[in-house]
Amino acid sequence: AIDFAALKHQMQLRKDKTQTSYLVHPLSVAHQLIVIGKVRNPNVMIAGLLHDTLEDTETTYPELVERFGRATADFVYEVSDDKNLPKGERKRLQVASARYLSAGAAQIKLADKWDNLKDTLHHPPLDWENHTIAAYFKWSQQVIERLPWVNANLLQAVQDVIQNFYRIKTL
Repeated sequence: AIDFAALKHQMQLRKDKTQTSYLVHPLSVAHQLIVIGKVRNPNVMIAGLLHDTLEDTETTYPELVERFGRATADFVYEVSDDKNLPKGERKRLQVASARYLSAGAAQIKLADKWDNLKDTLHHPPLDWENHTIAAYFKWSQQVIERLPWVNANLLQAVQDVIQNFYRIKTL
């Protein structure tokens, strides 16, 4: 799964100032699932590594099923946005559909939000102004508040990053 994610994301970069290799993100998500979330389901861990392949690469659902099995592919599918929709609609759907995610997908979503929020807090995209960052944190909080309760450690980690943002913002 690491090799597959590395191959699929090989030309992608994060939006931070140093343009970090995108692979750092799925590795961090998987790390969060294992270390903070204590997740031991191999399908969830593998899907954490692959969570952005459907929406951000040319990877197909059948390809994931063939390589990693239906359970893993289903988790990846659940957390993937439909890039054919406008960005605002994708964001609205993430909030609206959060409560319907399976336990595995909800844990991946928490680990993903943690990593994205942490990066946004410490290394925001160059073209994001303060109001854009604040809106991203507010939207992310709306998503996680609607997730099914599945993993107290992951939820607390995300809430800590959000609280840290608001603490820094008020200084």
